[in-house]
Amino acid sequence: MNTISPNGCPLTDSVTISIYKENTSTSGDTIICPGDSTQIFAFGGVSYSWTPTSSINNSLISNPISFPISTTKYLVNITTPMGCIKKDSVQIRMDSNILVPKINNDTTICNGYRILLQASGGTNYSWKPTYLVTNPLSPSTLAFPTLTTNFIVEISNYCYRYTDTVEVTVINPSTSIIPNDTICKGDSILVSASGGLHYLWKNDVSILTGLGFSSIYTNPSIPTEYTVFITDTNGCKDTNSVLIDIYPEPKIDAGKDVIIELGGNTIFNPKGDKGSIIWTPSYSLNCSTCRNPQAFPDKNTVYTIYLTDKNGCKTSDSLLVRIGGVLYLPNTFTPEGDGYNERFMASGVNITKFNLKIFNRWGELIYESNDINVGWDGTFKGKKCKIDSYVWKVTYSHLTEQTNFKMGHVNLIR
Repeated sequence: MNTISPNGCPLTDSVTISIYKENTSTSGDTIICPGDSTQIFAFGGVSYSWTPTSSINNSLISNPISFPISTTKYLVNITTPMGCIKKDSVQIRMDSNILVPKINNDTTICNGYRILLQASGGTNYSWKPTYLVTNPLSPSTLAFPTLTTNFIVEISNYCYRYTDTVEVTVINPSTSIIPNDTICKGDSILVSASGGLHYLWKNDVSILTGLGFSSIYTNPSIPTEYTVFITDTNGCKDTNSVLIDIYPEPKIDAGKDVIIELGGNTIFNPKGDKGSIIWTPSYSLNCSTCRNPQAFPDKNTVYTIYLTDKNGCKTSDSLLVRIGGVLYLPNTFTPEGDGYNERFMASGVNITKFNLKIFNRWGELIYESNDINVGWDGTFKGKKCKIDSYVWKVTYSHLTEQTNFKMGHVNLIR
């Protein structure tokens, strides 16, 4: 170090600083259970001072006994032989994870089956007897008893230990299925199994509902065997089957479609098997339960014959009776622009060809159309026609006649 004296003379001097390397340490952090105590350590000093002081037996020694009631970090000041003070700490963690153990309820299995034993709520597990389980140190293990057996499980963590028992009863199932029956094609039948808690039917396209229930509704079109896998209340499994056969399908042919004139009639002559008969609709028949009724419809009508044979099986067929043709034209229309009765046009049933011509009182053709659905709007060459009577002529065809003619007049009113 260099400096100047009061008399102006330069002065030089020196200072030596020594740094001491002194090693200190503490014991590692640790875990204890509620109500327990543990010894903590500090090393490398000649004196020690621990805080907090409330949960240790002597705060001024290197190895006091600590007895915290919760997780606590202890701070220590270590005075070294050279007089240095070093700081360190030790944390004591309180393990308050109380066991909340859960295990299987007592259960039953079928002889030759396995059962999954499960426990939870701890860190470590031990099952006995060990020779009847696949993994005795796992929380979940398969057990395969051949006789009714009490399985003992010990559940533990760092501070707690719990023991419980699961009783596994070994039993045999008893199930049944009904009926073996014959039904009509197209009919449905209820097939029922019993003796179980859960049911699983082998899938078939004819099963309508109930695959997971004790009973299924089925609609087989061919003889079909139905199989069910049954699990009873004890978890035991069984398999059962039943055969549903099909009666021969009855046949009926109502006959060919018919065309009659309006006001006419026809007699039906169906072909097919014997049995009871019903025709619908019945309002235009002289007998709805006869095999050969007379029909007199006033409009196109589909008639259906229903046959029931000796086995109660049913079938049906239909035919269409059509009215030859009906054409109607009004005698007045009012093309006033109010949206009502604006056009003069024909209406009809079963009209196959159509031509409408309209003439004025001098015989001049003022309108023509081949479409029954398009009418005259009361104009000629884009101008409104006057109020008057006009002659119309219709040439048309229908189902029973190739050509027909009608003439008349229509009143145009505004």
